[in-house]
Amino acid sequence: MKEEAERRRLSVSHLIRSILEDTFQLVDDVVSDFDKVVSDSMDLARNVRRNAAKLAAPSPPAQDIASGWDQGLSDIYGWSELVLQRGAQCRRCTAQIERGSTAFLGLTDKTRRGRVWLCASCIQAL
Repeated sequence: MKEEAERRRLSVSHLIRSILEDTFQLVDDVVSDFDKVVSDSMDLARNVRRNAAKLAAPSPPAQDIASGWDQGLSDIYGWSELVLQRGAQCRRCTAQIERGSTAFLGLTDKTRRGRVWLCASCIQAL
């Protein structure tokens, strides 16, 4: 310590004081940065949870089936056949499609649109 103090042209006590101040400042910076990381992580988790809830929301009820069940399907570019993990409602006939049944999901580029499902018999009407 004495050699380092002489090299820096400081007294040993000033060198030790300087080292301690730098150490405390470093620890303080790490703690405040850690608090920010935790806060940002919690914000991210809240956003992911909110977005996951939106994606998992059931499709909206059938719209005005009497005026033509295909109304509002112009943005759907295809249908994907799926075995359902949870129940859904057919857009055309409003029948409940049970878990484990085959259903067809309308594929669209519109991310804010609700899911559109068709049952196996209604997909044949296309």
